[in-house]
Amino acid sequence: MHVDKISKPISSIFLLMTLIKKEIRNSFLSLKFQVVVLMFGILSIFGTMLLIVNFEERIESSGKGMAALEEMSSEYGIRKGWGLNLPLPIRPLEGAFPGASPDKEGTLYLHVMSPPELQKSIGELTPDKLFPPVTITFVITIIGTLLTILIAHDVVTREKETGTLGLTLSNSVSRDILLFAKWIGNFFTVWFAFTLFFLISVLLLTLVPTQFSLDGQWNRLVLIYVVSLLLLSLFFNFGLLFSTLTHNSRNALILLLFSWALFVYVIPDISPYAAGAFRKLPSVQEILAKHLELSLQFEESRSERQDNLFVSEGENSQEQMDKVFEEIMERNIREVNQLDREFRSRLNNQVALARTLSSLSPVAVGTFLITDIAGTGIIAHENLGSTIQEYWETVCEEWSFLEEMGDLPEFSERELNWKEIFVRDRIDVILLLVLNVVFFLGAYVAFLRYDVR
Repeated sequence: MHVDKISKPISSIFLLMTLIKKEIRNSFLSLKFQVVVLMFGILSIFGTMLLIVNFEERIESSGKGMAALEEMSSEYGIRKGWGLNLPLPIRPLEGAFPGASPDKEGTLYLHVMSPPELQKSIGELTPDKLFPPVTITFVITIIGTLLTILIAHDVVTREKETGTLGLTLSNSVSRDILLFAKWIGNFFTVWFAFTLFFLISVLLLTLVPTQFSLDGQWNRLVLIYVVSLLLLSLFFNFGLLFSTLTHNSRNALILLLFSWALFVYVIPDISPYAAGAFRKLPSVQEILAKHLELSLQFEESRSERQDNLFVSEGENSQEQMDKVFEEIMERNIREVNQLDREFRSRLNNQVALARTLSSLSPVAVGTFLITDIAGTGIIAHENLGSTIQEYWETVCEEWSFLEEMGDLPEFSERELNWKEIFVRDRIDVILLLVLNVVFFLGAYVAFLRYDVR
């Protein structure tokens, strides 16, 4: 009797390993797996090489722009009446994981009389604005999730249609062991294909001799890899759930494709509009009108103070006028700053609501996590906005002393630590984990009641 207690778990483990080997063998020999590996392989090589080329062009363009600014300022000085156009710094993982601001090739326009604004490149309407570029984020969140549900949709229904499911269960194989074997064996193929793609991309980024460097980015890449696997396993469990709820592979695939389109396109696209309806922002015309009003007030105050300027005997009239001008200028800058802060605060609230609504889609949650960890997401965009505002206020204080580009204070964006980002995004991580568990438990319960006839 003691021997039976020991041999039963051992036999169950042996049976589980046998079933897993069978599932892996069948998956590796299937046409689906070959298509998945081929798609991941082509996209990893093609997409990564394009990213390297684009990064090189961005570095070259940014260097030329800064060199032209320095040359002009050294020869003619800073034309402060025209404002300043400064190239923005390029983030290391920006090309591979573009996020909230993929138009970073633009410049930052600074002028003492107006709040800072990001200027896009001249070719604003380009093909990559109409169609999404092949980036690693795109491959993971769009292609990867689609290929995953294609693998998972018939994990159970395929065997029922061929009649092997009932035969397997009739040979003293418990349903829970069979389901675990199917999950491990079939998800192994997803993991293998994705890991191969990820390694090829990283190797290309590391070995191809370019100015691109992954130094200091390995922690971020590991976290992105883990989050990506969480997202893919979620869609695998989602596909497995539909495979256990239906009795026909075609029906399961149709329902899954509909749900995938809902998660990928409908919910993320509707969320910003819904957030805009609930938390309205002033229009561009209203903002411009307020800025124009402040500019007119500035001119009226300056003209009035100059007309009524009283210069005591022994005082320099020009110095008095300069003092009045600086006083009015400081007040105007404070009012413009306050207007810009209020707008940014309302904008951030709207973005936060849009992010909350779009979290109904696992794809949106995964995209937020991947881009935030890469340093290109909404958190980084907000950080850039606050850094630009602080930098502009510093430039405004030194505006009258600027003569050359070398006189400008250095623009440096504080890089958010990946641990800090992970803490701020912990709700999204928990949501992915919870959905994984819910979908798998749903598939488990449905399979226990599944009619194999």
